[in-house]
Amino acid sequence: MSSTTDIARQTHWFTITVTGLEEWTDDLVGRMLEAGCDDATLSSSGGVHRASFARDAVTFDDAVASAATAIKGIGLAVIAVTPEEPPTPTTRLHELTVTVVVRREAESLGDAIGSAVNAIERAGFAVARVEVDGLKGE
Repeated sequence: MSSTTDIARQTHWFTITVTGLEEWTDDLVGRMLEAGCDDATLSSSGGVHRASFARDAVTFDDAVASAATAIKGIGLAVIAVTPEEPPTPTTRLHELTVTVVVRREAESLGDAIGSAVNAIERAGFAVARVEVDGLKGE
């Protein structure tokens, strides 16, 4: 007999609209994390508060149920659930601008930029171009 742990889990994307708060305070964010909602992006617009999830579960219904239970467990109410499409390459980050502050401790500008590029690549991003603005010779 197979258990649910033998069934492949997949990521389900959805947004839950919540009520019972005026804003996402640090306390509420902390309670969301403690409740297991570390896979949610919290947002507010026009007095409407949302938690957008990328939740791993066997079924979409399981994913929504676990998120809704966690939200209700911290005293908020679920007023709507909206299925979302997973991100595609066209909705992902296309360009990232990074400002590198060179401190006097750096051996050279090249070393500082090299360190920044290495950190970005270790984070899983590809660096396509490096530009240096406002450089003045001494």
